Amino acid sequence: IVKLDAKTGRVIWKRSLPGRAESSPLVLGRTVYFGCENGELFALSTVNGNVRWTTQLGGAIKAAPAYYGGKLFVGDYGGHMNAVDAKTGRLVWQSGSLGPGLGASGQFYSTPAVAFGRVYAGNTDGRVYSYDSGNGELAWSYSTGGYVYSAPAVANTKHVNPTVFIGSFDGNIYALDAKDGSLRWERPAGGQVVGSLTAVGDIVYVSEFTHKTTTGFMMRSGRKVFRYPKGTYTPVISDGRRIYLVGYSSITALDPITKAEIRAMRHRRALHRKILRHRRALHRKAQAERAKRR
Repeated sequence: IVKLDAKTGRVIWKRSLPGRAESSPLVLGRTVYFGCENGELFALSTVNGNVRWTTQLGGAIKAAPAYYGGKLFVGDYGGHMNAVDAKTGRLVWQSGSLGPGLGASGQFYSTPAVAFGRVYAGNTDGRVYSYDSGNGELAWSYSTGGYVYSAPAVANTKHVNPTVFIGSFDGNIYALDAKDGSLRWERPAGGQVVGSLTAVGDIVYVSEFTHKTTTGFMMRSGRKVFRYPKGTYTPVISDGRRIYLVGYSSITALDPITKAEIRAMRHRRALHRKILRHRRALHRKAQAERAKRR
């Protein structure tokens, strides 16, 4: 793990680890948290890289930890979802997954989302899981048609009740009731979904791995309202002024459409519909004249 000066790129400190670290780091105050493929969850000082604590979990940790209410939540490749005290590293609870059958355990690659008193995450057994964030009790699970590497996005807006949005390797995204896991809607993403989803305003965005496109769906109805021919893993983010989209080898900044541009688009569409109606009328008239001649 390396700490770099953000302005110059100079290495401030570097620490060797006992294995690969695919887990994205989480920085809170002066502590950085992340997992390692040897199964340890690390807490290091951001000042000098010294180890504050390590906790051995039930398998390789590839997901990033999520933080809420003084606890870290992270899944492992032993098939466990874990809650760890962020200050001491003490294991608060550990819950298992249902697995693909025949006694095997599923694996948590998905970084969890914590909301509404629950922990939500996908699993390689094809399920989406919801655990009670206080005691780890399994609230519900929902089966998709493929691996769920994707991290969920959660939303609760004036237009949408608490909902979990998540993608699957089966090429679909799912909007699930956050309380009971029932399906609100399901839509094709255009290809296999590997990365997390993001929610901006009333739209949830997904990027797919197969054809490398990004699509936006209305949270409430699932209606497709955006599509862009770039994307792969994690879709768009926003700074409140622009939408930024990360493709396979590019970054694109998109400005919002102005009211004048919206009016112009509507005018072009209305004109296009008028032209189509005129062409259909001419076609019907020509058909009628040919019929009379016959």
